[in-house]
Amino acid sequence: MRTSKDICLICQNPERKASSIESHFTPTWMIESAIGDRNKEEAISIDFKEGTGEVHYGRGNLKNQETTITQNSHTCKFIFCSYCEDALGKLESKFKALLVEKIRQEKYKGQFTIKELTKELALYEWKYDASGFYTFLLSVVWRLCLRIKIEEQMDVLPQIHFETMRKKLCKDLNACLDDNCDCRVGFTLLTHFEVDNKRVISAFHKKLNPEVFLLNDFVVLTHFETESKTDPKTFARMSNLPEMVLNDACINREDDKAKILIGNESKWKDFYDYYFKAQLSMYPVENILSAMGQVNDKLADPI
Repeated sequence: MRTSKDICLICQNPERKASSIESHFTPTWMIESAIGDRNKEEAISIDFKEGTGEVHYGRGNLKNQETTITQNSHTCKFIFCSYCEDALGKLESKFKALLVEKIRQEKYKGQFTIKELTKELALYEWKYDASGFYTFLLSVVWRLCLRIKIEEQMDVLPQIHFETMRKKLCKDLNACLDDNCDCRVGFTLLTHFEVDNKRVISAFHKKLNPEVFLLNDFVVLTHFETESKTDPKTFARMSNLPEMVLNDACINREDDKAKILIGNESKWKDFYDYYFKAQLSMYPVENILSAMGQVNDKLADPI
């Protein structure tokens, strides 16, 4: 159990203690349509590996009948220092308008270079703070891996990549001056035009390259340059994304544009459903039924 006397898990500066009491593993606005507004959350946490499920209602949610305060599974105490927490908050705020509003509203289309890659997929390029956008995606993926590492004692990424990404994040947040961080990681961000309520925030544990991270209305593919990759044709077939699209939409640290891949309703549903079902296939049926049964027992409105 971590305490306020432990060091920050990002900067690991011995002089900065992990004093933040509500650090978010995932930016609130990325998952808000799934769990609800702040303090009114209805957050479901499912562990198919163990066959367990929990429901957290925010203290302002009228469904909350708990007499004791429960921890929101998307937040954690004493993992980051106030410096790193503040820096992450500023980074998240910078790209909230871009990813929540601008890509979905007609009046902002002039701010993007739009390339129709297929009938179902368009690439939106935004020539503003590409390096900051890269750091934002890195922070999202690294924190989700951290959450799984803490909660499930499972390494989604090889330790060498996890640590290299931490050093890069630390440097980009100006939390340290470590120049020894050769972070050869790229990202492809996929979303759609309609806000959904998928309720899924997870990583797809198949040791793929790219690795797949499901974040409600977003999917982040994480590409590693330093190891053998999943055969492009195999991954294209699995993901139902053309190989050419994967190459064009990948964001590297040297890019001068932020890139957002947007699918139509049909493509988004196919892609998301494939990975969700594939993830379920990794666990025993009895564990899935047990977890879902526990969640339904605790939900005011069963799913």
